[in-house]
Amino acid sequence: MAHFHGHWIEDILIVAIGLLALASLLTGVKWLTTLAGILFWVSLPTLLFGRGIKIENGIILEFGWPLRLFRIRIAPDDIVEIVDLERAEGIPPIRYYRQIIIFTALWLVVGFTGLIKRPEWAFMWFGWIYWGLASTVPLIFPGRTRKLGALALLLFGVLMSGVAYHLGVNVYQFYAIGGALLAFVYLTDVREKTIVLVTEKGTYFVCSYNYDELEEFLERIGKLVSGGADAQAT
Repeated sequence: MAHFHGHWIEDILIVAIGLLALASLLTGVKWLTTLAGILFWVSLPTLLFGRGIKIENGIILEFGWPLRLFRIRIAPDDIVEIVDLERAEGIPPIRYYRQIIIFTALWLVVGFTGLIKRPEWAFMWFGWIYWGLASTVPLIFPGRTRKLGALALLLFGVLMSGVAYHLGVNVYQFYAIGGALLAFVYLTDVREKTIVLVTEKGTYFVCSYNYDELEEFLERIGKLVSGGADAQAT
């Protein structure tokens, strides 16, 4: 099923998690780290998978999983541009989501600060660094070259795991969970196809592992906007 990302609440969650962890490191208040961890794991399903998209006289976007927290209706006249990133060669996705650079910088600061302040948790801080990069690198590479970025991230994650082991992190459950996450991110970046939906209410990423679903989505959107909306399809 095609799903979307790009709701403003996602940005708030990412920043809140990063600021809570950074504040904990700088102040020594450990419950802030606990709160950041709880917020991360509770929001993870929504941040990773999103919700399905409905088309009912407009585009219906819903945020929150398993409970629906927000609902947005986009009228045909609100659609400004539709970009198929699989066919639009040379257009990097980050062009439509530049604020991710700020989020990445925050997560990298948390990771490196953690390595300095609490090196005994090196594996976790390497995780912050990895996730910060994993959020941005795939958006830098346009079209088919995205696979190169995904492969580079996978190798970087393996390298960081080796460094953590060298530093004495011998909790093998961490490596099992980390390996599963590395594989998931790699497969997601390689297999997931994306369409950018630029509207008057914001910019959203419509994603699916099945490109046929995205083609069907484009076809339905085309019929929706043919009634007079000024939408451009790329």
